[in-house]
Amino acid sequence: MYLSNKFFLSAENTNELLFAACVIRHDSWALFSGLSLNVALSETATAVDWPDGYVVYANTASPDGRCGVLVPTMEAWEQDESLSEANYLADIKNHRVLGKIDKVDYFEHQNHRGLEVFWATQSSVCIVENDGRYGADSISVLEINESSFAQTEIGDRIQSLWMAQ
Repeated sequence: MYLSNKFFLSAENTNELLFAACVIRHDSWALFSGLSLNVALSETATAVDWPDGYVVYANTASPDGRCGVLVPTMEAWEQDESLSEANYLADIKNHRVLGKIDKVDYFEHQNHRGLEVFWATQSSVCIVENDGRYGADSISVLEINESSFAQTEIGDRIQSLWMAQ
């Protein structure tokens, strides 16, 4: 089970995100369910230096081109396997890291793993899906401001809604 690449996001205010529709795929069929989130208890990431051996991962840039997700290259990971423990949200235009994304541990071209980012049109909110071999390891909402972002893990909630069906 993992999320598809189609989300319909609407931000009512900075404390609440409303998922009008969330598509969850399991093999060849889909389940549509609505989900409302309160991100008041989210964690705020702090800025760090742009790490050596990291690249902006393919298809993770925001619609306005400002932000993207940094992952270690395979070559950098082969020299230091601990690099996969940290992925970052970065301000691409200003070459500045906004902070570490919790519960995301991917390196470029990793086997049996995946990393997808789904952006809201205005580029101030995204969903980061960190896929493991058998489904999503984590699914987080990132609310981006000028110099940092707030992260809320929603994968556990989606899993419990799925299991309740």
